[in-house]
Amino acid sequence: MSQFKALKNTINKFWPPLEYPLVMTDVLKTQTKDQLTRIRMHLGISGASSLNKDALIAKLEDRLPVVAPDLFSSWDMSRVKLIRKIVNGQGRLLQPLLEVQQYSYFRDRGLLFPATVDDKRALLMPTELVDVFKGINEFVHMQTIKRNTEMILLARGLLYYYGALNQEDMGRFLHSLMGSKQNDQDYIEVLSDATFYYDDISIVNGNVYKYQWVENVDDVFKEQALRPNLEFCSFTKEQLLQAGESDYVERGKPYMDMLRYFDNHYELDRDEADLLVDDCVDTIRNGKSLQDVLELLQETIELPDERMMPGFMGRLVPLMNGTKQWGLKGYSPDELASVSTVDGPAPKFIPVASPPVQGNVFSIQTARRIGRNDMCPCGSGKKYKKCCMS
Repeated sequence: MSQFKALKNTINKFWPPLEYPLVMTDVLKTQTKDQLTRIRMHLGISGASSLNKDALIAKLEDRLPVVAPDLFSSWDMSRVKLIRKIVNGQGRLLQPLLEVQQYSYFRDRGLLFPATVDDKRALLMPTELVDVFKGINEFVHMQTIKRNTEMILLARGLLYYYGALNQEDMGRFLHSLMGSKQNDQDYIEVLSDATFYYDDISIVNGNVYKYQWVENVDDVFKEQALRPNLEFCSFTKEQLLQAGESDYVERGKPYMDMLRYFDNHYELDRDEADLLVDDCVDTIRNGKSLQDVLELLQETIELPDERMMPGFMGRLVPLMNGTKQWGLKGYSPDELASVSTVDGPAPKFIPVASPPVQGNVFSIQTARRIGRNDMCPCGSGKKYKKCCMS
C-alpha cells in the first residue's frame, strides 16, 4: 500500500460516516473495546473493568449523562465555548478546526465524535448529551471556569519561559500569581486534564510539567541547579497570560532583525522566515551552541559566503545573546550578565564578532566608514540604509 493510500485510510478512519442526529448507543457501538475503556477511565466510571463490550456500552449509556457535567470543574473557557457552540447547533459543528489531540480529548470522554455527514466533516454530540448540557446553568460554574482559564494560561506562560517546573514550584508560582488559597489538588487536577487538551504542555516523570519544545528536562534542571542562589526571572502576570496563549512567540528586536535579514537575503516568504527564526529560538532556549544553530539553519538555507557573513552574524549573535533560556531560569545571557548576584558558571555569552549595526559601521574589506547611502558590504546590492542598517 502506498503512503498516500495509507494516509487516506487513516484520515477516513478518523472521520467515519455517522448518522445525524447522533444516538449514543449507535456511536458507542462503532468504538472498539479499547476506546470504550478509555472513555470509562477518563470519566472515572468504576465497576466496569471486567465487562464485555455490550455490557460496557450499556454501562456508559447509563453513566455518561450523569458524570459528563462534572467535567466543568476542570475546563477552561475554550472548551466551554466549544461545547456551547455544538449544543446551540443541535449537536453538530460543521468543518471544525481543532488540533488532533483536541478531537481525541472529547472522543476519549464520550462527548464529541469526529464524523463525516453528507460528505462534510463534522463534530457530533450524542443527542442524550445535548439535552444534558442544555440543562446546565453555566453561570453557576462561571467562577470556576474563569479560575481554570487563568490557571491554565499562567501555567503555560510559566513553562514558555522556564521550560519545566516540578509540581512544588508550579504550585508556588500559581499561588503567588493568583492570590488565592486554592487547594493544591485543584491545580493538579486542572493542569493534568489540560495536558490532554493542549499539546504545548505535558507531564513527565510523574510530577514535572514540561513545555512542548524542551528536548531534555534533566538538562534544564541540571543547568538551573548550577545557580542555586539565582531566583527565577520575574515576569508580570500580564506577560505570563500573554505567553500562555496558543502559538505565542516573543518577537523582540533581535528576533525581528533576524527575520528581516532572512526576508531581505533569501527567497523565503514571511511565514517561512518567521518559522525559521522560531526554530533558531527554540534551539537557543534549549541551551544549544552557536554551531548547533548554524547546523540547524544549514538544513533549510545556504549559509552566507565570506562577504555576507558579517551582516549575518551581526543578526544571529544578538539573537543568541538576547534569547531567554530555560536552563538560565528564564534569563537571556544578556540579562544574566547584568545580574550582580549570579553564582555558578557564566552563561554562554557570545561576543559580537561583527561590527555593530548602529553607529559608525566599517567595511571589513576596505576599512572605510560606510555611509547611509553606500552599497551595503554584505553583498546584497542594496544601499546600507535599506539593508543591514535597518
